[in-house]
Amino acid sequence: KIVERKSIAIHEWYQPSTHAVRLARSTDQNSGNFIWKFGATRLINPYTTKFLNPSDARKESVDVDALVLASANALHLADPERWKDYVNGVSSLVKEIDKPTIMLGIGIQAKFSDIKDTKHIALHEHQAHLMNEIAKKNTLEKSVSVR
Repeated sequence: KIVERKSIAIHEWYQPSTHAVRLARSTDQNSGNFIWKFGATRLINPYTTKFLNPSDARKESVDVDALVLASANALHLADPERWKDYVNGVSSLVKEIDKPTIMLGIGIQAKFSDIKDTKHIALHEHQAHLMNEIAKKNTLEKSVSVR
């Protein structure tokens, strides 16, 4: 059986090694980010999926079937202001691409000492806005996975 190939826009993915990619990786001292991008990218079958950068998917002549976000830091509770511009940018991307969206591996980064119990964990306004934008794009119940 031949499987139809889908095109996805993928944000924060492990790209094949080029001089520009190696240069960008050398500026990121957090090897966990590199490992996460590698793992998230490998969750998607490259034989049935064409990967596009979001900047390419924004072009009117390029049609994508879905948007995939591989983000580890969007729900940073301990220091939300540090990531606010990033989260707002991702929210804008979700709205602009306007396709079913899945977020792989999001983590809620917080200090254990700041959390008394899980009932009292609250997202900040910009984080909740991102989750709501993702929810608007999907017909499935679940579109966010945690790591």
